[in-house]
Amino acid sequence: MTRRRPRVLLGVTGSVAAVKGPKLALRLAKELGCDVKLILTRTVEQYFWADDRAVALYDGDSWRELSSAVATPPGDLHGEISLHYAAEEWEGYRSLDDSVLHIDLRNWADLCLIAPLSAHTLAKIANGLCDDLLSCCLRAWDYGQRSGSKCKPVVLAPAMNTAMWDHPLTRNQLNTIKNFAIGRGEQEGVLIVEPAVKTLACGDVGAGALAGLDDILTTVSSCLASLGFSGCNARDATGSSKKALVRKELLRAAKKRFNELQKATDVSKLAAPISPSGEQIIDAMLPHLNLGSDSLVVDLGCGDARWLVAATQFSDCKCIGIDIDARLVRLAKTRISELSLTHKIEIRLQDVFEFARGDRAISAADVIVVYLFREAVLEIGDILRGRLRKGTQILSVGFGLTGFPCIFEGRVGGIRVYLYMA
Repeated sequence: MTRRRPRVLLGVTGSVAAVKGPKLALRLAKELGCDVKLILTRTVEQYFWADDRAVALYDGDSWRELSSAVATPPGDLHGEISLHYAAEEWEGYRSLDDSVLHIDLRNWADLCLIAPLSAHTLAKIANGLCDDLLSCCLRAWDYGQRSGSKCKPVVLAPAMNTAMWDHPLTRNQLNTIKNFAIGRGEQEGVLIVEPAVKTLACGDVGAGALAGLDDILTTVSSCLASLGFSGCNARDATGSSKKALVRKELLRAAKKRFNELQKATDVSKLAAPISPSGEQIIDAMLPHLNLGSDSLVVDLGCGDARWLVAATQFSDCKCIGIDIDARLVRLAKTRISELSLTHKIEIRLQDVFEFARGDRAISAADVIVVYLFREAVLEIGDILRGRLRKGTQILSVGFGLTGFPCIFEGRVGGIRVYLYMA
């Protein structure tokens, strides 16, 4: 294992999501223990990166903490952060003997992360342009093409308007960059952290938002662990790695549960899918729900409580989650406790059909979430029709209900999503 701190070159480019740059840099340093050299593009410098601009106004605490971290030596528990601007590539030259900054940075770094990656910078990298410090670093990056050299990972987290993300050029350009390191291992080449589906800054709803910082950090952590940096793949005290561990435990529990149920029962009679709702679905559908601080959300088959946590953080509403799997209930309760949301979210170990038939909370709910197999959806629909008050929204993931007017139908991440009104 490598004993020095991992070194990450972090590029922040001209997307609205640049406002998350300070938080990302701080989390890389604090949670993964990285030394971070943060490179800004011109657009970020001009429109976002100042005390009276979007970055500082969006997250003032992280902005001030980052400013302090750049100005002072690092503490014992986190890495060092330095800041570099687009024009530094040329401003530092005084003689032919001076070192070349983008080469120095390339040699220094173990990994390059660009988050957010704008459509403009994506196109520049794919086509080999190098007109600022960041693009020069990527043009000179070591993709393992030289004899005896080892490919250094590049992690790209795109963020752009949905129409830009869906444009054919975007996929072509990403594939071009991935092919720079073709033939390399999964954690050795170019990795893409796909954007999230949600309401974008422009008001559109769709794919294109910067992926969650937890997902980005998990990808970086995995790459660094593959390079031999200890402590980067499972740091019990960090949110991002804790989330990755929960995901691994959920997958393990789901496989175990499925195997047990498969041996004990007819698989066709299982009520709910083993896998939970994807974050893309949650991000896309939350804005469609009529939620406020006095709302009640009931999730029939809550799993790890991701819907309930997201809904509470979105609107400060109260939630009840029902699941028959004791292991998932324990995981959900642990997650809620760690997030200090026990006063907002209640998790019950109970059969969803039993709850829907007999619990008075179902009639008080403002939103019902179900992610069940087709037969179970039809059965739960029959139960709910006689129990919901007028105006209650029912969100069904995967399969449609009958007997309720549908107010929204769409596909998110390849899965059908339906929204009904009682």
